Amino acid sequence: MASSKKKKCIEIIPENAEFEQVRSLGEESLGDESLSEDDGNDKGTSEQEEISRKIKGDSLETQQSNQPYQKKQRQKKARCWPHLDVVVENNQKIAICKFCKTRMKYGSTGCTTTLNRHVDKCRVAHGQTNQALLQFQPSDALSSEVTLGNFKYYHTQMRKIISHYILVNELPFRHVESFMFDMVMRTATPYWQKISRQVVKKDSVSTFEIERDKLRENLKSIRKINITTDMWTSSHQKLGYMVVTGHWIDSNWKLNMRVLNFCNVPPPHSGFVISEALFKCLNEWGIIDKIGTLTVDNASANDVALRYLKQTFSLRKKLSIEGKMFHA
Repeated sequence: MASSKKKKCIEIIPENAEFEQVRSLGEESLGDESLSEDDGNDKGTSEQEEISRKIKGDSLETQQSNQPYQKKQRQKKARCWPHLDVVVENNQKIAICKFCKTRMKYGSTGCTTTLNRHVDKCRVAHGQTNQALLQFQPSDALSSEVTLGNFKYYHTQMRKIISHYILVNELPFRHVESFMFDMVMRTATPYWQKISRQVVKKDSVSTFEIERDKLRENLKSIRKINITTDMWTSSHQKLGYMVVTGHWIDSNWKLNMRVLNFCNVPPPHSGFVISEALFKCLNEWGIIDKIGTLTVDNASANDVALRYLKQTFSLRKKLSIEGKMFHA
């Protein structure tokens, strides 16, 4: 029995030793794996940081270069940005007022409430100071005498005058973006704020609508208006255009003349098409019942168009002398 037990003990000991060796090897392998995982995690995080840094750098480069198929940088539309400069100090964005040099923190959230409030309250940013500016103004264009007056810059009034300037002189909208125009305006007033061609286009449309409404109100007070019209085809565009001009005498016995319409008339330029275009224009201005005479050239299509219009107006019984002077 003793020998058998010894044999058994001899058999068990190598098994336990092998188990301990296997367990020790397993622990070492697990330790190596954990270390390799930690190293892998560290490498993974470092690689992710490098990738994110590259992505941010690439995004900034693409935003600055405006490459195609890339997300563009968000445009700053708040009213405070034209009056502020943004600098970075100690990883903190600082907004500096261009006029009073006030420094304000600009958070990462992009909130501009504080900045807008400062611009609204900053009198310097609006061309005003604590003391009113004195300006020498001539009392008369031909006189050498001058008078003192308070100066105040109104940017809205300046935009209105510039829109009239562009329309009257038939200048392109990009004229306001030229270097010399900006220099002239800055020489005239230090409070000048540069505007873009998109703004001038919008202001010109607003000016047209305002003047159109004024003219429509003036036409309500007149009794009779005479119309002249003409058509021609553009040589390079191959398009037909029609211009309609109104002539009337106001309450002060002053002769007035205004272009009521300048439009494209698609072909064919038959008498019926011309009459429809004329009737549409007169109806838009509300002067259907105030037509005195209508003057055209000697084209045969115009004779047909005037015949259609005379029949239409005769049914309304508003023509003078039963329409005998309608076609001139």
